[in-house]
Amino acid sequence: MRIKNPKEAAMNANGYLTQDMISILKEADEGMQLPDLHRLEELEEENERLRKLAASQARDIRMLRQLTLANW
Repeated sequence: MRIKNPKEAAMNANGYLTQDMISILKEADEGMQLPDLHRLEELEEENERLRKLAASQARDIRMLRQLTLANW
């Protein structure tokens, strides 16, 4: 795949080029039925919730480490 615009060459966290992700999503979207789309939406919402939970836990761990170090 040839990238013409340097801005399109940005990679996401998974290492895919932005243009690659767009083509993958378009291919997947073409064959999806309505129940599949609903399930995808549910999974995306769950993924967002889990990401927020993980970020919150990481923040709590950092805070507890700082408190522990301050008390020694």
